[in-house]
Amino acid sequence: MKKYIPIALALGISTNILISAPEAFSQYEYNMEANYAKYYDQGIQYYNNNEYSKAIEQFEQALKLAPNNSAVRNNLAVSYISRGTYFHNKVSNYETAADNYRDAIYYLKYDTPDGVQDSPNAQGNLDIAEKNLTNALLNLGITGETSYHFKKAKELRAKGQFKGAIVEYFLALDKSPPNAEAYEAIGDMYRVLQNNDRAVTNYQKALNIKKDDTALYVKTGLAYEKTGKLNSAINAFNQASALDPGNMDANNSLEKIWRDQIKLNPRNAAAHANLGTILQKKGDFDGAMQEYNAAELIDPNNVLVRLNLGTLYQAKGDIPTAIKAYDTILTIDPKNVLAHYYKATALKQVKDFDNAIKELNNVLQLDSNNALAKKELAAIAKEKAGGSEQLAEVLKDIADKDPNNASAQYDAAFEAHSKGDLNLAISYYRKTITINPNFKDAYANLGAALMANKDYIEATKVLKKAKEFDPDNQEIEKLLSELENIQTASKYDEALALHQQGKIAEAIPLYEEALKADTNNVEILVNLGAAHQANRNYSSAINSYNKAITIDPNSSLAYYYLGATYHAKNQMNEAILNYKKAIELDNNNNDAKEALKSAQEGQVDSILSDALNSYNGKAYDKARVKIDEALKLDPNNALAFYYLGLILEGQNSLTSAIANYKKATEIDPQLDSAFYALAVAQDKANDKVGAKQSFQKFVQLSGNKDDAFVKYAKERLKQL
Repeated sequence: MKKYIPIALALGISTNILISAPEAFSQYEYNMEANYAKYYDQGIQYYNNNEYSKAIEQFEQALKLAPNNSAVRNNLAVSYISRGTYFHNKVSNYETAADNYRDAIYYLKYDTPDGVQDSPNAQGNLDIAEKNLTNALLNLGITGETSYHFKKAKELRAKGQFKGAIVEYFLALDKSPPNAEAYEAIGDMYRVLQNNDRAVTNYQKALNIKKDDTALYVKTGLAYEKTGKLNSAINAFNQASALDPGNMDANNSLEKIWRDQIKLNPRNAAAHANLGTILQKKGDFDGAMQEYNAAELIDPNNVLVRLNLGTLYQAKGDIPTAIKAYDTILTIDPKNVLAHYYKATALKQVKDFDNAIKELNNVLQLDSNNALAKKELAAIAKEKAGGSEQLAEVLKDIADKDPNNASAQYDAAFEAHSKGDLNLAISYYRKTITINPNFKDAYANLGAALMANKDYIEATKVLKKAKEFDPDNQEIEKLLSELENIQTASKYDEALALHQQGKIAEAIPLYEEALKADTNNVEILVNLGAAHQANRNYSSAINSYNKAITIDPNSSLAYYYLGATYHAKNQMNEAILNYKKAIELDNNNNDAKEALKSAQEGQVDSILSDALNSYNGKAYDKARVKIDEALKLDPNNALAFYYLGLILEGQNSLTSAIANYKKATEIDPQLDSAFYALAVAQDKANDKVGAKQSFQKFVQLSGNKDDAFVKYAKERLKQL
């Protein structure tokens, strides 16, 4: 799974305020911000008028449009705190106050998108919300016992108050050992709230505790699908299907994914083969056969497809045909371990033990450490002997009774290893080596067991010793290479963790260290660039992204992040070019599409700002050129038509000015400045009816404002 640090695009809106009143409206200095700005400004006004519920509604609308804007999120939380304080202090409604404080805590602590820097006041406001919640609960006679928090979380969840429930679950988890049910519940609620990244995080925490929970893997897969991480979703569904091959939710999800992939590319052999595997698990043998045949037609040399066909015939009980399928592979590739192994299982299925043993011995000649072959040999031995207790226990008993027999210790270790009992396996492998220091297979397998047990330093020592005994063993070389990659990945994961915690200065050296071990890793380069970008070291960020693009010219993400850096530098032309390239390479890159839209809007806003400056300097012709340029980029920009009206009025073209003011109000019926300008122009043109209607609309849109413009409009309405 690729791991990229998300970044926030600079949209030109202040993100360092708590609550502040907007500047008074000015006809000539009106500056349209991003789409969310009207909700944000309205929220500020409602807040300043102590209308906290209305402020919350406006800020929530703004947050939907600008989820990464820390000022919007902070002001929304402040509104909840203020409303909670009203209920707490004015009417002594402590329960409702607590609900408001919980919502504030949720937005400040549990809903901030990854990689987005908090508003400077966020931590202080979080402290206030948490203290206020504690006080509200104390007034309710609640001292914060863990049992209360769990109970309250469940109660709030049942009522559909998911944000408050999430806060209560985390309060409970802060005071108790990790709780899988709580993490799963949190994940469920984040999914409902469409925050699937956090849902995945909490499902993974639950899976760390309940490692074999099939339903939880399915939920994790569904959440990954929503985040667009298809490979991670497939892995989760495969885990569920491996735990429970008959799990319909997992199998149906996988079936849908592979069918969708086939719709996108009917000649995707891997998708056909994977779909066949799922249909085989579901018992649809005919459907599976059809998919395997399709895969084989596309890729006739694909051995795995032929193996799947063999297993399908074997599952259907057609052993002769299954064996023929395996033989067709062995004719071409006599050293194919899997073909020998599956042929052995087919022969075992029809009780042809002697030939099955021959095939298993072929496997062991090709792969002396093949645990499955050894297990099948042991199973055949037991079946021929009439069966016995579980093999691992039998071998362990033999080893204990013969402590100086290195082979007995090794067999016990190998069986424990194959069953996943790593600690027991490691113990018996060490006994093997103590008895026989030259037992080379024991070194190799001990290294593999230590590696699986995440004791990487000791695993490296043991595998290097194994390599001394068997310098040409490619499996040992592979394990050592994997260990090096794991340790590189560990540095990378550590860098990612620090990056996500906002510790950029500490993350960058670790990214660079990981990059030294894997110089062509595009993923590391992109995240190193993101770290530099977060540190506002734009030249280094651009350098990292360009290196990533040199290595992988088809990396949509690298182009997207490069565009984001130029965006942050307010170099909109370069940003737009890179966003377009990112979309060209991956039409599903929705982040790039949103960023492109933002950059284009920023480009238009910049042009309109130049137009307004020219207008204010009475350079009307220059201003009109800028307006034409803006309208080419955005033909339905209300602000452009409003500014054009101002310019035309400045040029004494009153009729044309009125037409453009009207066009602006048609496009944006909430643009009060255009209604005011239209009313004044209509008044000048002696259109009393039109002026009256426009003044009335302006006053209606002005709400509670009482500035000079509103006063003039109201006075003129009396005269009209």
